[in-house]
Amino acid sequence: MNAQRIIFSFAWVVLFVGRVDAFAANGPTTRENVQIIIATTTEDGQRMLQAVVKADGKPLENAAVRFYVVRTFGNLLVGEDKTLDDGSAAVKFPTGLPGSTDGSLCIIAQVKEPAQYATYSQATLAGGTPNSMEQITFPRALWGRRAPWPLLLAIGVPLGGVWITYAFVVAQIIAIRKGAKS
Repeated sequence: MNAQRIIFSFAWVVLFVGRVDAFAANGPTTRENVQIIIATTTEDGQRMLQAVVKADGKPLENAAVRFYVVRTFGNLLVGEDKTLDDGSAAVKFPTGLPGSTDGSLCIIAQVKEPAQYATYSQATLAGGTPNSMEQITFPRALWGRRAPWPLLLAIGVPLGGVWITYAFVVAQIIAIRKGAKS
């Protein structure tokens, strides 16, 4: 019994510590001395995502920056680049991605290396495909939200017959009890 508790406690600690480490690795980190400015630029006729990374007010050179677009079920990696001597890193702007109703995309720039400067910044930029959520009417089909009338009748008539039979049986039982009392 005591050995089982020790094993269970050890397993629980391992799972808990593993989850804490995973959260620390994936959770938001803030560095007060690191600043990331996200913008769009045009280079050689192509639209680019640009992040300027500064540490203590000075450009951070040779830092690995990853660019993500926030999606419903996670972040979509769109590119990675190393910063130049002016602290800027750029990747091609993602085209054709659906954005919000006004066409804006939420962009994340994350510094991965060097580890002492690891942080991220988030900005909303225009450039996505506007997402118009129109009211869609679903057809009456077996796979749709609204079943076809013949199917409703095929199920409703037998069920109605069963409930009418239940009501008839209850009415007969009540009539028998009334007849037995008099």
